[in-house]
Amino acid sequence: MITIGLTKMQDMRPVVRYGVSPLFEMAVSLHTLSSQSPPVQHYNWVKQTIDRLRQENLYREFLYFSPLFMESTPRFFDPDATDHVKGVDDLYEYLLALPQTEFVEGVKDALLAAKKGSVDIIFPIEKGLRDDPAVIKSRFTLLTASYLQAVFMAKWEELAPKLVAEVEWAEQGLSTANDVGALLQRLVPEIGYDEENSQLLIQQEDGTYSHQDIADIVFQPSLFFSTPPRYSLAGQTLHVTYNINSRTVE
Repeated sequence: MITIGLTKMQDMRPVVRYGVSPLFEMAVSLHTLSSQSPPVQHYNWVKQTIDRLRQENLYREFLYFSPLFMESTPRFFDPDATDHVKGVDDLYEYLLALPQTEFVEGVKDALLAAKKGSVDIIFPIEKGLRDDPAVIKSRFTLLTASYLQAVFMAKWEELAPKLVAEVEWAEQGLSTANDVGALLQRLVPEIGYDEENSQLLIQQEDGTYSHQDIADIVFQPSLFFSTPPRYSLAGQTLHVTYNINSRTVE
């Protein structure tokens, strides 16, 4: 178990941040498009978007890269790495600067998850990755940038006000350590909160016990993120990603 003391954070405003990024929402929307069973609330959007991809001559390229999004999103799209990416130009710069080794590792992990342990499944992208990973990275950058600009930004205009409203709620409602501890405990079962000692308690699979200081907590609200809320610890940052319905639905 990891304990995180919040005794020095009674006024939480300086240490709690909120990430609202079209890049992360775009990535999880691609996961929704690649899913065999998309969530009911996105079903009509999926049908319309597939048609739009065909109109924009992006559908074949989307199918080529869709295995990367079947189970989740490649780890280089994780919000703790991309919350600074806000638009198409930022996306180009981010992916161009992403080391090729990091890109390849993220792709391989995503493909492994898509196979679900079956060694018999071979995706076309695997051959391309072996032959010329630089070309695959360039094609992927072009696809995601084209999708973001030509397809997804219209949806983002609809989503952004709802996500901004969630941030406004959080900025008004999360003003103390107890407020933040209660929300974290509600969102993520692995996180407990000791109100008396102002400590977060995070369960670990190996049962080990340790204490970790944090400098800030980043909440990433989403409308396309459909899996249960998740957290990650990176250095002194606790990052929590959740669908806003996870908070509002009792």
